[in-house]
Amino acid sequence: MNPGPRWSVAAWYAYVKSPEALRPAESLHRIGASVLTTRSVGQGGTWSTALIYGANDHIGAASLSSSFVLESNLDLGMNGFFGRAEYVRKSVEELVIPSVPPMTEYDVAALVLGYVRNVGHVAGLEGGLGVRGSLNFLPAGLEGAYGSRTPEGVAVYLRLRPATGGMKMEAMPGMPEHHHE
Repeated sequence: MNPGPRWSVAAWYAYVKSPEALRPAESLHRIGASVLTTRSVGQGGTWSTALIYGANDHIGAASLSSSFVLESNLDLGMNGFFGRAEYVRKSVEELVIPSVPPMTEYDVAALVLGYVRNVGHVAGLEGGLGVRGSLNFLPAGLEGAYGSRTPEGVAVYLRLRPATGGMKMEAMPGMPEHHHE
């Protein structure tokens, strides 16, 4: 649903029958909702933000396995900046931590900030060189497995994606030509 030209709202539900091959008798309900907004910034820039909620309700489990994400991206042509804050409730099984009771769940969170510089086009692809840093927030019960309650990371990467912009549509007979920037 789009309540306005800059807004989009969505919600979903799914029943997922036996998603795990190791436990074919277990099924789950999956729910979620999102709010997205975008706006123009400066000359040709775009600022987009999303707030997303998702949860798995394992049939027979006592609680939802929930997650929240707030993500924002500022695209200024050749330069892009992004950030993400995330919270998720994870089971010990999903985290693959031995010697902890299997029904144990943990609340974990992360912050990510990054930058990408578009460096050129080749063969219909746009290349970018980026860097991102992350800081994770873990409960005391996971410190032994991860060596810290606040593990951090840095990644330098090369991004390739389909090139956009400047594509020219061929005119239909009797119609003017259109250019998409």
